[in-house]
Amino acid sequence: SGFSAGPGKLFGPTGGYLIGFIFLAIISGLFIEKFSDKIYMYILGMVLGTIVLYGFGTAWLAYQAHLSYGAALAAGVIPFIIGDVAKIVVVTVLGPILRKQLLKAGLL
Repeated sequence: SGFSAGPGKLFGPTGGYLIGFIFLAIISGLFIEKFSDKIYMYILGMVLGTIVLYGFGTAWLAYQAHLSYGAALAAGVIPFIIGDVAKIVVVTVLGPILRKQLLKAGLL
């Protein structure tokens, strides 16, 4: 966003995604805390959180840009699915390793 911020970003076309990230973090975090050492549940939490993120973002983008829901999906979700899946894979692999190191260091 060009290092800009403020209400214009929150109420602009990407605002739904910004709000959705809050829910993504909450849902993912709950699954990771509740189901420790169950990798498949980590993945499920991140996938569900991402779906919620996409829902908020797509609905708001459709409203703001006067697009159909399908057109908003095509513009705001489809191009990002592969990258989001890759991030889920990377976090699933590295997250437990980093968590173990942070616990060992007394930082968690």
